[in-house]
Amino acid sequence: MRKINSFKFGFTIILFSIFSCESLGIWEQEEIIPFEIGDSLYFSLQDINQNSSSYGELIGPQDYNGKVVFIYFTSNETWDTCVDRFGHLYEIFENKIDENSGVTNAILIGVGKNNSISINEILADNKVTPWVKDESGNKTWDKFDAINRDLFIIDKFGILHSKENLTDIPNEYFYMGISSTIDQLINQ
Repeated sequence: MRKINSFKFGFTIILFSIFSCESLGIWEQEEIIPFEIGDSLYFSLQDINQNSSSYGELIGPQDYNGKVVFIYFTSNETWDTCVDRFGHLYEIFENKIDENSGVTNAILIGVGKNNSISINEILADNKVTPWVKDESGNKTWDKFDAINRDLFIIDKFGILHSKENLTDIPNEYFYMGISSTIDQLINQ
């Protein structure tokens, strides 16, 4: 009988501590679950590129349904390597613009961290693609589980197709592969 009462008492204490922690909000912290291949991706951040048609608006991949979206994350918009990688991606984006209509079936979005680094260098030569900076705490970077120079490719249905880090691998053939992947996704 004592063993049963001890068990009931112990079980009651455990239940009490679980429910009291929840009521105190100890376990109610926002949990960030990173996106994975096949997930639908979204964020809503202000476009700060004055040359972009969406300048000043809150944008995210969800605003471009029907288009292939490729998102480049960089923590420093002035590092030569980051500027170079974005330049190559921008060339791919420009090649997806129809020469006659000016319409594109793909969009490139740059995402910087929440910092005071200027975007002038990475967006030199009047690049028209949207550029956003993350909010305080860099929650978008956390949600995407992004690191510096990550590229996310999202199909025209808003589903994550692939993620690649561009720090070490890029060469001419790599960028041709990205362009080919985007073409395949456009023609799905």
